[in-house]
Amino acid sequence: DKKWYKVQIDGINTGSLTIGDGRVLHTAETIHSELLACNPLYAQLQDNIVAKPRWLRTDEELRTTPRSSVVFALDDETAAKQVLNLRSLAAFGRHCTLRAFQDRPPVLQCRNCWRYDHNTDRCKEDQRCRICSGLHAESEH
Repeated sequence: DKKWYKVQIDGINTGSLTIGDGRVLHTAETIHSELLACNPLYAQLQDNIVAKPRWLRTDEELRTTPRSSVVFALDDETAAKQVLNLRSLAAFGRHCTLRAFQDRPPVLQCRNCWRYDHNTDRCKEDQRCRICSGLHAESEH
């Protein structure tokens, strides 16, 4: 097993407008092709890329967000440092910032009782106000 070095790209346009007010989301392959075409170092390190860029949000979230983040992985630490030292990559007409990917689990927070580590569907607590923790809905605050 070889260690992967993950790089996050922030601010990538999530899609393109089409004729008739339609919107098409960029696929992983589209993003990878764009990065290859616009960034000589990314293209040069193509053999070290072991995971092509993938969105960090769901398709549903991407449909309502103009820009988001992707992550890709390299199999060589030196190559990853070279990319990170650029501090940005060009994609879809803009420069997008780079950073080392921080692999952390998502934080779950209930929107009923506002406690952590469970979601609203599984909540067994009484509803609480997000503002003051009182036993009433936020709308009654």
